[in-house]
Amino acid sequence: MIPELDHIFDNEDINKFEARMELIKDSSLTTADKEVYTGKYPLLPFRDEMRGTFGGEFVSQGILAAWATVKDPEFTPHSLHSYFIKNGVIESSTRWEITHISDGRNFSNRLAKAYQVHTNELVYTIQISFVRNNDSKKRDEIYQQQIAQGDAKIRSIPIQFSTKPGWTYDKYKDQVDDLPLFEHTHGHLQHVFPPEFFPAKDSLDLNAVGNHTFGFFCRFTDELALAKNPIKTKYAQIGLLSDAVILATIVNAIGLSLPEEKKLFRVSLDQTVYFHDFHFDPNQWLYLEYSFSTLGNDRTLVNCRFYTIEGKLFCSIIQEGLLFLDKKMVDHAKAAHENFHKQNKTESARL
Repeated sequence: MIPELDHIFDNEDINKFEARMELIKDSSLTTADKEVYTGKYPLLPFRDEMRGTFGGEFVSQGILAAWATVKDPEFTPHSLHSYFIKNGVIESSTRWEITHISDGRNFSNRLAKAYQVHTNELVYTIQISFVRNNDSKKRDEIYQQQIAQGDAKIRSIPIQFSTKPGWTYDKYKDQVDDLPLFEHTHGHLQHVFPPEFFPAKDSLDLNAVGNHTFGFFCRFTDELALAKNPIKTKYAQIGLLSDAVILATIVNAIGLSLPEEKKLFRVSLDQTVYFHDFHFDPNQWLYLEYSFSTLGNDRTLVNCRFYTIEGKLFCSIIQEGLLFLDKKMVDHAKAAHENFHKQNKTESARL
């Protein structure tokens, strides 16, 4: 932690995350083609001993920087696409240069480029699309009003469906508070892993790992009620959660125990996030369900779905990460793979 943030983390009367993500507009660099904002404070690593900026911090502040240039208060993010280009560091803040791609009646689009202030290096890019009224409840209310008024030219008729969370959610959703809790990322985040998540496996078919679904519960500790702008803050908080812990659990997917993630080198390469609906509360328990669809050529692709504790899908994520595993970890996984096929008397496919 850096000393200049002590006054934030010691203050119980503010939303600490919102305060850390504060941006200052730089009018001297703003032109007709771009708006420029600079973070008031440096972005932080996932843990103090880690060397690079935590990718979720880029996502969070990038959302806020792009959003600062959208004037219509009814617009909220519905999708973003980002690339993690270089490591950020705590030696300086991040400068955001935002280009207006488009502004329409119902959609606006922004491209934000993040530069490390003291080196002027481009470290991250994010393109975000904003939409008017991404609120299923409000849309239904408008539709009912149109029906009551006899409107014959209704264009938007609400209808919904989505995937549902799996058995881990059903088993533990009513007892999350009774399970061991893991708090991390400077006290901002809490995770609860179901008991089935942890055991290392001595027998594992690596060819079937991509079909396996993982799930855990998580939430943000900073109270939205203390935020100056709770709507923007809750989206920024999901930005942090979108990159937290997920890649580290690849060790569990290949039969190792979760603590071994400290031996794993991993960085986010790119990420896509879709916000399906406005109604979510990061202070309440959320359920994250995901699968690693592929691992190869030092990269993994993970598909994630965020649900509210009531089981409503509100956000989807696709993320690619760069991974370098310790040789002992790889040897353990391959041995578990061979053991599986010996036990089941099947032929081990080439990995």
